[in-house]
Amino acid sequence: MVRGDGSRTFRRPWTAITALLTAAHHGFELSSGIGLVLQPELGLGVASALWGTQIPVWISLAARGEKRSDRLLAAWSGAALAGAIVHFVIWPWRRNRLGIPVLTEAEGLSPASLPAYNAILYAWGTAAMLSIALEVPRKDRRWVVVGLASLPLLQRSARHHFAWVTQQAVTNPAWWNRGVTDNPRPSVATTNRHSFAANLGVVPVSHVPPWLLVFLAIGVVASANLLAVAPAIGTARRGTAAELPRTL
Repeated sequence: MVRGDGSRTFRRPWTAITALLTAAHHGFELSSGIGLVLQPELGLGVASALWGTQIPVWISLAARGEKRSDRLLAAWSGAALAGAIVHFVIWPWRRNRLGIPVLTEAEGLSPASLPAYNAILYAWGTAAMLSIALEVPRKDRRWVVVGLASLPLLQRSARHHFAWVTQQAVTNPAWWNRGVTDNPRPSVATTNRHSFAANLGVVPVSHVPPWLLVFLAIGVVASANLLAVAPAIGTARRGTAAELPRTL
């Protein structure tokens, strides 16, 4: 959005910040040598193209702040919040001197990288919550649940990613997997997963095929986009129907 004096402003600033921090999270992981989100399922090139397209679109929609995008932005903010939370579901954490939970191990990152990683996760989750509280219209907040519902999917994807990148670091060493530590301790994520599932009273699934993760992810994004444009389609149809008697 451009003001009268020519300066640019964002109608959904916290939503735009959430998108930028999503990019920061993904970029931090890739630059730290633990791969890119969805790389195991799509490959580095396609995953890079996906995020390189989706995140700028996210920022652009947040900048314009059009009502027809409210549902989609709400779903994306919910998914971003789920993305931050899932790390604390999967990986071990402790409370720091302020009583704030911080990860003690994650994704195969070195201990030296964890303070910055924790800071990104908290900034990401906080921005997502503020975007939901301050910028999602009350009538559209139910679509935040659509994004939050991706948490189990993100959990499976993250566990699959960690197992895959650990294997790749051994069988196919490359710059994007150089950060995986020598002792990744994959059993930690498995233990936390079973404990979390037991608390919910459900039986955890030991393996989810990568193609199913991709299919579900595409389905969630496609559904969110359809829900976002549905009001505009309905309005257009009503307008067309109203004009028909005039032409008869």
